[in-house]
Amino acid sequence: MALNVLIVDDSAMMRNIVARVLALSGVEIASRMDADNGAEALQLMEHKVVDLVLADINMPIMNGEELIRKMSEAEKLRSLPVIVISSDGTNARRGRLRELGAVGYLQKPFRPEELRSEIERMRSLPEFPPERVREVGISSTGRILETMCFSCVMGSEDAVLDPAATPVGVAVRFSGTLRGVLELWVSNELGTALALSCLAGTSEADISLESTLKELGNMICGAALTDLCPDGHFEVLPPQRIAAAPQNPRTGQYIELDDGRIWISLEVWPGKWTRET
Repeated sequence: MALNVLIVDDSAMMRNIVARVLALSGVEIASRMDADNGAEALQLMEHKVVDLVLADINMPIMNGEELIRKMSEAEKLRSLPVIVISSDGTNARRGRLRELGAVGYLQKPFRPEELRSEIERMRSLPEFPPERVREVGISSTGRILETMCFSCVMGSEDAVLDPAATPVGVAVRFSGTLRGVLELWVSNELGTALALSCLAGTSEADISLESTLKELGNMICGAALTDLCPDGHFEVLPPQRIAAAPQNPRTGQYIELDDGRIWISLEVWPGKWTRET
């Protein structure tokens, strides 16, 4: 499949060099787009079809790290792959960008075969049908809740997130063999019951619904990734509190417990960026 590629670099000379290497790589290109910085790239991606982003790190206005972070927060862009191209080849920098969500990393200058190899590696990542991901998400959540709360899961159903029923949420993002995000939303009743159960014996001031939910998200995410890809490698970012429910309807699963309900959504993006023609 021919790719629509966006090259993001504040140097016009470097954008041309990257484009030349891309042409020599043998990868079939449908179109090439350029952006001077991350902010310009975000604006372009709102109106153009992009299959792959090749982004520098050090740029004015918005650098490559901030671009990747903004893309991971945008529902329309977070499954779009970013391969970083940078003169900094240190392990620390590579690790940091991988944690942020970059799917590849090339140190300048690089040869056409290196770029082609990186793109082919991305395309060969394992893929899982949505049904399998949904099944693993629900089973991992049920298993963790039953172990933590000694409470049997009463049932589940596909539904649209109801912020009124489940107002407290956290997101756990991960990268590596699989990229994606796990979102958890709980009712106030269930969140309070979880906090009281997990922090029994501490003072009331130490009880934190948010910290309990973050730990729960970590455990469910770890269990789900292990079930999906036991031989994979992952970088799991610290869970983040979700300040408000997304504006667009989100589908997931509701799990009913005696103390309330919890809503879970698990999304994984391995080679999903190879857009169907």
